[in-house]
Amino acid sequence: MKTNNNIDFSEVYNSKDKEKFLEQYENLNTKRAFVRIFRNTFEMENDLNKDLYYFTKDELEEFFENTTPSTPISARNYGRMIIQYIAWAVDEKIISVHPFPVQQHYFLRYVKSHEDQFLTKKELRYFTHYYFQNFQDGVILELLFNGVQGKEGSEICNLTIDDINEKELSLKLLNSSTGRERTIFLEDEKVIEYCINANKEEQYVKRNGEIQENPRIRPYTDLAMDTKYILKNSKTNTHTEQATRYTIYNRLKNIQKFEEVESVKHKISIKNIVKSGQLYMASKLYEEEGEFDLQQIRKICQQFGVKEHWTMRDYLNIENILKYYPHLKKNKELVTN
Repeated sequence: MKTNNNIDFSEVYNSKDKEKFLEQYENLNTKRAFVRIFRNTFEMENDLNKDLYYFTKDELEEFFENTTPSTPISARNYGRMIIQYIAWAVDEKIISVHPFPVQQHYFLRYVKSHEDQFLTKKELRYFTHYYFQNFQDGVILELLFNGVQGKEGSEICNLTIDDINEKELSLKLLNSSTGRERTIFLEDEKVIEYCINANKEEQYVKRNGEIQENPRIRPYTDLAMDTKYILKNSKTNTHTEQATRYTIYNRLKNIQKFEEVESVKHKISIKNIVKSGQLYMASKLYEEEGEFDLQQIRKICQQFGVKEHWTMRDYLNIENILKYYPHLKKNKELVTN
């Protein structure tokens, strides 16, 4: 849904009020920044069946705890923008009292800084194959880890059952922003099987089945079935057939709330899952070719559809390979001896 200034209000809860709130701002980038915040609050607003300005202090605390900002600036901005929206609701007499009247420095407590940011393949497979209740959750992690992304996740959103070649273990991908098509080959059949199961999935279990029983709230949502897409929307009148990048973002934020993900939730982001997959591929190349340098980094870039950049060496290096896949060090020592 697009309105004035061509702002996209899809995946925004109670968009009518939020659009009215944004009328006070002339700068288009400011409006878009607020809309990005509102898309992040959408899932919790939808679960609680109420607008952000009706959240209690505890509910707001829960939301901020799961935003995982990585810098003080992003934490302050996140808090400031949400507080401004709630203050507007007070001014408009929608609510009578601001539930969260705090200063910007308050939000610095939510900054998450983690040196250890990568998932190993074993960790990833535990979550996707044994812990997650939904293939629709796990398929996002599996695809990102194996090189499927594209601009704003378009390679994932565009992937259909027809793009899968089970015999060759390959996926045909389309990046919407460039129109570029490419084919990648997978290490084993597990990702293929996972994609097929995700397409067949009929229901999406809310919060991985870890929500309290409530007779007024269904513990699942029905998924669209008459579609060839791997990543699917819920079956509602308000969603189009094809999922969008917001489906990816919201499901990743949802995954961060799962009980067994709590200790590693900082790793569950697009950037960190992609880097984790690149590091795993680096470990395989190092194991197979006995070295790791620019030539191997270029192979990783080709698999992941990204341009080579010198900063990749900051995490794609032998030190990290042996840190996350220490068996390679032991193997090398056995060969040497």
